[in-house]
Amino acid sequence: MNLADTIRVLVRRWYLTLPVLILAFAGGIGAFLVVEPTYERTAKLLMLPDTASIPAEANPYLYLSGLSPVADVLTRASGSQQFLDEVTEGVPGGAVSITRDFETASPVIVITASALADEAAALMVDETIDHVTDTLEDLQTAEGIADGRRLSIQTLTVDTAGTVVQRTRLLATGLAVAAGLLLAIVLPALVEGLTRRRRRMRAASSPDAEYAHSTPTADGTADLPPDDVDERLPSAPGPGKPKVDVPGPQEPAPKETSFVDMASDATADPPEPARTPAEERGSARTPRRPRSPRGVAVKGRR
Repeated sequence: MNLADTIRVLVRRWYLTLPVLILAFAGGIGAFLVVEPTYERTAKLLMLPDTASIPAEANPYLYLSGLSPVADVLTRASGSQQFLDEVTEGVPGGAVSITRDFETASPVIVITASALADEAAALMVDETIDHVTDTLEDLQTAEGIADGRRLSIQTLTVDTAGTVVQRTRLLATGLAVAAGLLLAIVLPALVEGLTRRRRRMRAASSPDAEYAHSTPTADGTADLPPDDVDERLPSAPGPGKPKVDVPGPQEPAPKETSFVDMASDATADPPEPARTPAEERGSARTPRRPRSPRGVAVKGRR
């Protein structure tokens, strides 16, 4: 079925297409109203070197080049699945991620939290910042690093208001409308196919459907329905009955030739030769009296 046939079917079955389209758009509006948007907050942390590795009264931001690998280790250690499950437990639509900012070479850690409520997202961001700081302290304590040689974390930015994310809402709305449009196309096509199939089955089951356009056969008669054919043809021989061969209309019975017929054919006069045009013209004139031979009296002559 091409595009033109599909449009023709949709127009023909408008009583199915129109209600389904209305339901599709109504479902899209309902999905947009039911699905709530999510609120997203972001915080960025910067790792700073220890005070013993930089000169006195030096700028610590000039000594960040070697801390990027340490930031990678810290994100792996603090972003465990156990902590993520604990911080998002009981929060509707809650999600937290801890990654390193790969847009810069500096050791910047990005924390992203999202939830259906803006307050819940802000709370998860604060908990994650504390968790990352505690994880760094635990790692350095486990290695026995002195206080003057330990790295530190500084908060760069924290969102004071959540960003409204409509991605989930728009996705649900699009899926609802797409499902309704698909149903509006499939349902009329399915009904049309079932209707055509029912018509073909009804036409095939009609006794005269096959012989509606019959053509004459070799014997000059038209094809007949099965009932009439059964009446014309001899029935099959039953038990104990001899089988009778009935010649068909195109196979005439052979003619028997006897010796008398053969003899009569042999003694028959040969066919007269073809006459010329002059003989044809002469035969049209009055025939002349036959002349008698000499010495024989012919009746009517003096």
